[in-house]
Amino acid sequence: GLRAIFDTWLMPGKAVVVLEPGYDMFALWARLLGNPVRAVELGCPGEGGEARFGLDPKRWRAALRDGVGGGEPGLVALATPHNPTGTLVDRALIEETLASVSCPVIVDETYGAFAGVDTADLIDRHPHLFVVRSFSKLYGLAGLRVGAVLSQARNITDLRRVLNPYNVNRAAVAASRACMSRPDETRRHVEAIRTERGRFVAEMAALGFATGPEHANFVVVHFGERAASVTAALAAEGILIRDRSGGHPSLEGWCRVAIGSSAQMSRVVGAIRKVTVGPPSLDALLLDVDGTLVDVRGTYHQAIIRSVRGLLDEDGASTPLIESVDEAMVARFKARGGLNNDWDCAEAILDDLGHPWPRDEIVELFQRTYLGTAFDGLIAIERWILAAETEAHLTAALAVAIVTGRPRAEALWTLARHASAALGRDVVALEDMPRQKPAPDGLILALELIGATAERAAYAGDSVDDMAAARAAGLVALGVLGPGDDWGDGTAERLYAAGAHYVFADIEEVIRWLLP
Repeated sequence: GLRAIFDTWLMPGKAVVVLEPGYDMFALWARLLGNPVRAVELGCPGEGGEARFGLDPKRWRAALRDGVGGGEPGLVALATPHNPTGTLVDRALIEETLASVSCPVIVDETYGAFAGVDTADLIDRHPHLFVVRSFSKLYGLAGLRVGAVLSQARNITDLRRVLNPYNVNRAAVAASRACMSRPDETRRHVEAIRTERGRFVAEMAALGFATGPEHANFVVVHFGERAASVTAALAAEGILIRDRSGGHPSLEGWCRVAIGSSAQMSRVVGAIRKVTVGPPSLDALLLDVDGTLVDVRGTYHQAIIRSVRGLLDEDGASTPLIESVDEAMVARFKARGGLNNDWDCAEAILDDLGHPWPRDEIVELFQRTYLGTAFDGLIAIERWILAAETEAHLTAALAVAIVTGRPRAEALWTLARHASAALGRDVVALEDMPRQKPAPDGLILALELIGATAERAAYAGDSVDDMAAARAAGLVALGVLGPGDDWGDGTAERLYAAGAHYVFADIEEVIRWLLP
């Protein structure tokens, strides 16, 4: 629709007035048609993001009167909120523009819903106004390339003459109608974005980073000389922000950050803090075992799966139900929180599937599956994650204790088999804790055991219960992705939502970060 307006109404030799830096396609389409461009650079006197990227009315009025191409322009194109800066163009200035020119005026409201912008009511009084709304941002339909042009009926008729008759496919139409039929959901989405935008800006201010105007579903952040390194570090964790350096001198060192859900933005803030602030000064590190130091996918998780399947079979459950118990189901139950203990997890799965079973029998079958007759069961094939040299570096630099939901005998057997004496010396296990994680009891005991304080200690673990326990104990909560997890599967978001201060790819990365 935007390009069609250029093709339909822009007369040869007449200038196009645009904002700079801005949506590049406006200027590109003008030049492709052989028309000159009058670019009005953003920036007003004053301090802060609003002034830095504000629209100076004097410059704007001057561009409307004269410049390259001479006299009145052939087309005016502006976005509000503006991309990539988030600048909000004053409605009074838009009305003044409409009154001062007779050429087509495009007001692009792609991001308008996030600022409460709506200039469609001006259409009846101004036949040369075209309000453009994309559904790519408000409804998340970017891949479908669909939106709307609002103008007087005669203009829409003329526009249809130059548009490809098949410019919107049926899938896009169906998706658009479905989205527009749910205004309450849209309103809640917009309010959530506004809330997270404000929280993100406050977090950036706390870290000492300036931000631009707060009107769109994105914010520009000034990382200065670190813009490229921050962008690369976040990309390594599957977080994509856009370094706008090089696009325009006023954007040097600025990055555009899209605003997402609360969990997503907690993850973004944590990743930015991790790369820009660096590690805290610690005296002690407490460590979880399962999923952090040991890969338990083929052991503890398999013990849950085999135990539950065996009991379901004994109870006469259907084959499809039995086969539905798999690694993915265990992961879903673990993600709920409160099921750090694998016996609890197995019991919860059986209850949810409608086949409750006596707990003592669940525990007996699980232990027989996992331990075997003399530690020759699944426990014997567990893979240790932490490299020996990393472990030596850690135990030489910090006081270390293990806090695990494993029974003590299992924890000590595993540590004796894989870890050094220094790592396996101080252990808080299942029998030691009055309450299991997410309660902080085990972490508080571990601090007492090694003579450390919560203010200078951290806990590294792979579960939501680990993070909740660390927060409750007043520790720095260091989340790790367990074996098989990745940055794109939602694990990092769940860990941040549970209280993680930072999340890492694995325990090796944690220690490299803490002890560079």
